[in-house]
Amino acid sequence: MGDETTASSGSIKKSSIEPKVSWKETANNIQKYRDASIVAVIPSIPEVPQSKDLTQNVAGLPRQLLQEPEIEITETAAEKLVALLAEGKLTSVEVVGAFLRRAAVAQKLVSGDIFILT
Repeated sequence: MGDETTASSGSIKKSSIEPKVSWKETANNIQKYRDASIVAVIPSIPEVPQSKDLTQNVAGLPRQLLQEPEIEITETAAEKLVALLAEGKLTSVEVVGAFLRRAAVAQKLVSGDIFILT
């Protein structure tokens, strides 16, 4: 059989299904994209304290890093947000922006692979 594998739809070269880049390079590219997406959030996301300075419970940290309107929006029940949007007291841009900024703070805390859409 050599370097080729036969599939029901025809022949597929084994080399055509092998990755072109290593998983480490892929992970590095994803992390760079993630970091760039956080930097693009306007206004910028404040720096979070270093992990050695944090307690195990960081639930209150958004209150220290976000602006008051963002805290109010992100801590409001979804049903209430819908009503405020319907009444014109909030815009969708304000709501989405507040949640994106809060997600960016969380991203900085956990360093997970979450992408902020800008």
